[in-house]
Amino acid sequence: MLRKQIGFLRRKKGWSQAELANRLHISPSTIGMYEQGRRVPTLDIIIAMAQLFEVSLDYLLTGTESCYLKANK
Repeated sequence: MLRKQIGFLRRKKGWSQAELANRLHISPSTIGMYEQGRRVPTLDIIIAMAQLFEVSLDYLLTGTESCYLKANK
């Protein structure tokens, strides 16, 4: 699910792979590998992506918010 979310959220922001990579200080090919599922981002990168995309970690990792978050809104 993570690989799909990265691509979905990146496109939703209107960013290219190179632009997202620049914001994360990593190479564009690394973003491509994340989106293809050939590589998994480190926890630090996942946290940075969630912040850039302005979503929760739950949403970035699973595509849904946790029950806890929904109950406490």
